[in-house]
Amino acid sequence: MNEVYQFLDNLLNINDKVIVACSGGPDSMCLLNIILEYQKKLNLEIICAHVNHNVRKASAEEESYVSKFCQENNIKFETMKITKYNQENFHADARNIRYRFLNELADKYQAKYIMTAHHGDDLIETMLMKIIRGSSYKGIAGINLITKQNNYQLVRPLLFITKQDCLNYNQQNNIKYYIDESNNSDEYFRNRIRHHILPQLKKEDNNVHHKFLTFSQELFLMNDFIQNYLTDILTNIYNNGKLFITEFIKLDSFIKYQIIKYILKENYNNLDKLNKKHLKAIYDLIHSDKSNGTLDLPNNKQAIKSYDFFEIKDKKITKEYCYELKDNLKITGYGTFKLVNDNKLTNNFVCYLDSKKIKLPLYIRNRRIGDTIYGKNMNGSQKIKDLFINAKIPKDKRNNYPILVDSNNNILWIPGLKKSKFDSYLTQQYDIIIWYEEENNEK
Repeated sequence: MNEVYQFLDNLLNINDKVIVACSGGPDSMCLLNIILEYQKKLNLEIICAHVNHNVRKASAEEESYVSKFCQENNIKFETMKITKYNQENFHADARNIRYRFLNELADKYQAKYIMTAHHGDDLIETMLMKIIRGSSYKGIAGINLITKQNNYQLVRPLLFITKQDCLNYNQQNNIKYYIDESNNSDEYFRNRIRHHILPQLKKEDNNVHHKFLTFSQELFLMNDFIQNYLTDILTNIYNNGKLFITEFIKLDSFIKYQIIKYILKENYNNLDKLNKKHLKAIYDLIHSDKSNGTLDLPNNKQAIKSYDFFEIKDKKITKEYCYELKDNLKITGYGTFKLVNDNKLTNNFVCYLDSKKIKLPLYIRNRRIGDTIYGKNMNGSQKIKDLFINAKIPKDKRNNYPILVDSNNNILWIPGLKKSKFDSYLTQQYDIIIWYEEENNEK
């Protein structure tokens, strides 16, 4: 217990507001009583947060006991009852509800700390579960002593001690508590580790929880270092959702995988549907000799390699479109077509046509299989597909790129890229002038 008290002595200050999560079980009652020891000494304002999980007959009795205990010891008591669960993942849902409740209380009381009663055995169990399930190094770290949130710190002071230490403290101080019978069942993964693996570890070293805590803290420190390192690197090679491949491939493989994970987290609320196969596939796509490539990902997203850049975007469903050309016709994601009366530019963003040499009306459509253009000052035709490749148009933009055609389906112009033989010189006859203004890149 000495380490717990030393930790709290260095942490707590006079008049601090502390929220203690308390179920009424042996661990949380131990923690609540330890914090209570500091109440008079530091004039702490203690708020007990109790969640009635409403799944056992004893739940109401436990809530009543904790409420009465708080009343007798000048502790504010806050409670909530869970009335509905996501049955597919009961434990995760209950945890999310608990922490949402704690966050609300932190805002309500402007508390400096929220404390939970996770102890050294919990830490070992969590770390072993993460290892067995194949977690990352950050996940394997398990439970941190202090986790900084936006406006408070989440603290687990009991990580220095074991479950048995909690029980001994309660016995010595005549503290009543309740037992959750579900903890005795081997139905749950954590319980199987608790009942069958943890005792064997303690036979090897009764203080093994200290070793796990030291290792856990080292992993958290390592993670902080890596995250700071990544932040510096990403500043130079990742911008507006695009990764600069030339610089990326110079990095160590470990860092590359961390960057890929970072990009995935930006695109997914959680990574439950992603696994190591997805990471490896993205890694291989970026390192492929091909200039362009795509990889389908869960939730209708797509990893895209396009020449010097890599990004993850919502997967586009290519649909054929064909619009009659009118003034200020906008093709979202590409640009706007404008019919003008006068223009002296000769670049690929202006097209001059003689209505006598083409068939009206004119249309803007996207690419079709087999499309070719008879380019201005060229002998023969060129496939639109090859033109896009040569111009390094990103693969995800090629199928919807706007093309000007007449009513005979002659390709007259690929705005910004190529003029056809139908385009007139300024010294020749023309009566239609079309100006193309690229989206986010006015010309």
